[in-house]
Amino acid sequence: MRHAWRSLCREKFFTILAVATLGLGIGAVATVFSVVNGVLLKALPYKDPDRLYSISVASPKFVSMGYSTVPVNAANFEDWQTRCESCDQSALFRPDSFNLTGNGEPEHLGGVSATWQLFQVLGIEPQIGRTFVRSDDQPGNNAYVVITDGLWRRRFNADRNIVGQSVHLNGTSHTVIGVLAANFRFPKGDQLSSVFPIPDHIDVFKPIGLDWSKQKRIGNFNYLALMRLKPGSARERAEAETTAVMQDAARDMGVELKTKLIPLQEQVTGSARKSLWLLLGAVSAVLLIVCVNLGNLMLVRANGRLRDAAIRRALGATRTQLLKPVMSESFLLALMGGTLGVCLAFAGVRILAGIGSINIPRLNDIQVDGITLLFGFIVSTACAVLFGGAPAVWLMRSQPVDALKSGAVSTTDNESKLQFRRWLVGLEVALSTVLLVVAGWLGLSLFKLMNVDRGFHFDHVVTAEVSLPDTRYPKDEQRIIFVQQMIDKLQALPGVRSAGLVSALPLRGVSWGTFITKEGETRPTFERPFAEFRFVSENYFDAMGISIIRGRVPNQSDRSHKVAVISSSGAEKLWPGEDALGKRIHDEGPKGEKKETVEIVGVVADVRTDGLEKPPPPMVYVPYWDGAYWQGNVWKTMSYAVRTSQDPATMANILRSTVLSIDSELPLTAVRTMDEIVSDSVSLRAFRTALAVAFALSAVVLACLGIYGVLSYSVSRRTNEMGIRLALGASPVELTRSVLAQAMTPVVAGAVVGVLGALWIGQLLTGLLFGVNAHDPAVISLSAALILGVAVIASWIPARRAARVDPKVALRYE
Repeated sequence: MRHAWRSLCREKFFTILAVATLGLGIGAVATVFSVVNGVLLKALPYKDPDRLYSISVASPKFVSMGYSTVPVNAANFEDWQTRCESCDQSALFRPDSFNLTGNGEPEHLGGVSATWQLFQVLGIEPQIGRTFVRSDDQPGNNAYVVITDGLWRRRFNADRNIVGQSVHLNGTSHTVIGVLAANFRFPKGDQLSSVFPIPDHIDVFKPIGLDWSKQKRIGNFNYLALMRLKPGSARERAEAETTAVMQDAARDMGVELKTKLIPLQEQVTGSARKSLWLLLGAVSAVLLIVCVNLGNLMLVRANGRLRDAAIRRALGATRTQLLKPVMSESFLLALMGGTLGVCLAFAGVRILAGIGSINIPRLNDIQVDGITLLFGFIVSTACAVLFGGAPAVWLMRSQPVDALKSGAVSTTDNESKLQFRRWLVGLEVALSTVLLVVAGWLGLSLFKLMNVDRGFHFDHVVTAEVSLPDTRYPKDEQRIIFVQQMIDKLQALPGVRSAGLVSALPLRGVSWGTFITKEGETRPTFERPFAEFRFVSENYFDAMGISIIRGRVPNQSDRSHKVAVISSSGAEKLWPGEDALGKRIHDEGPKGEKKETVEIVGVVADVRTDGLEKPPPPMVYVPYWDGAYWQGNVWKTMSYAVRTSQDPATMANILRSTVLSIDSELPLTAVRTMDEIVSDSVSLRAFRTALAVAFALSAVVLACLGIYGVLSYSVSRRTNEMGIRLALGASPVELTRSVLAQAMTPVVAGAVVGVLGALWIGQLLTGLLFGVNAHDPAVISLSAALILGVAVIASWIPARRAARVDPKVALRYE
């Protein structure tokens, strides 16, 4: 090792270049692996996580409605608890929200209402107090909460006497019975379901307090559920048992129902799984190119040692003794590069964890741990073998007779070594082509996604959410008055062009939907068109820039009768080829009785709701004051959309003061511009595209350096030949063409192999592309043209130098 260290110190430029390149490559791989390990490989922080499953309901009818699965029915869940022999414990829950008052400024808190078994299912113990027991979860007697460590420290100064104290949530006193540990994490967003997304920031857990005697087995798929299986129980058996429990309900509904159990880890990480494996593969390809380039450099250095190696062989040195110096240098370089890479990985992981806009599950939990350090050591060792193996083998093949030759090595040996280096360049080109094609597909997908017809215009629109608690606003009339006051005040603000209200904003996931029953409908319920419903105010369409195709929007004069607006796709499904204006729909009561009909007064453009990549569902827009007709009451949580002529980011304080002027105990939450909502909806796709493009461009640059280095060395070895050819009458153009042809042969072969590899990988990218065919000839052609173009540029410089050599100087060469 001392000899290897002295050798590397003599060649400082090579050593610094090799260590820096390796460090960057290993650092990138270790960073991405830390994310893959923390998100996909590391077990969830719950008790026996391999026995935890998310349970949902599937049906061919639901698929036709645009849902692969839907949440569960509470009555069916109750039956599972007693009749599923494979099930150990289970919990029912749904997202919730709470307004915290009486302790400083009012604050809106995200939360979860769940059956008392939730923490037992997860195997979670609090740091203070206790979690729920059965007696906490009784109808009308469930005013108990468990709070998170963040809320405890933020609002209660980490007071350990908080247990047993009362807090005011939604205007009602609740008793705090426990505080969760700081490292507790609950699935959030759409990780469990896109139908009922969990708040991104959860502060409160409350018993759900269901009256089980009132739960119906027909429809009402309104709850999320977790299930822990008994040790040794198979998922397939649990699915069969829970499916059998639902057959009576399925028969009454006239549809096929089947439960689907998905391992909780797979459910939580499903949206990011393919993306992260793709990024790990891409960065590994870049590191392989780094190793190939270093291998080429090591081969050049080994060429100067062939004479020395041949002399040592003649003096009796064994092959192992010839191998040790080269591999010692390789391992020393790999050790230094790996150390630098791990340090860079620490920084990279910290940077990624600080980017809150990346929608990667469990991102806050990633870290450079012992597994990552072991991975970095293995990668460094592998790199040493990869870039040091070829030079070591070449030195071991040196013969004693080579020591007697003035050139230290035969022409045949030189040529075979050059050919080997050329095909290493071909490997670099193949990997670079694959990365370029994949990055091109992802980039084009993102471009098409961002330019897809959204159905609304998001420029200069700011949004905010207000939740009206039952205790302060128990009646629909009170909620309607608040909404009207809020809209009037917002509309009167300076710079506000239009202000409207909606029960759920575009791109924020599905909200509430049901089957549309048109006048004279005779088909069974589950054969009727399904639509999403939104409860809106008059100016909502103007505020969101949603086009009115025909008719008008509801206004205050419609309070005396029921009206609605339908999207164009909904109108086409209900009345194909007909004008929907003036047509009527209605809701059905609990026993199927017909209620007052609702007149369609307008048709509007389709709007994407559950992400830009999913087609817009049929939509029915209903005046907010008619919420009681469809759902029994006016919605308590509403989103306000304000289109302004000024910078929407400056509107937050104005909106907050507007709410407080109406009710000083109501917090304003989720103040965001629509531009931020659109960006967040594609954050994961944009993140992986940016990294894929960065890795692809890095690979192209490294491949160009490899091409340039190999060709420069080849030209320097052929200087004598060039001089002879020029002296015999060859033109510079002919020499340039000859050198370029020699250089481009492995490049073209590598590009062809890379295109074939990209076509194969394209089959694995299902779900990651939008509006792009994985065999898109334009992307493949442009990528191949780019790699070939830069290869020609990298080859032309040494080719031009070869063509301009002075024949007199060349004939005296060596």
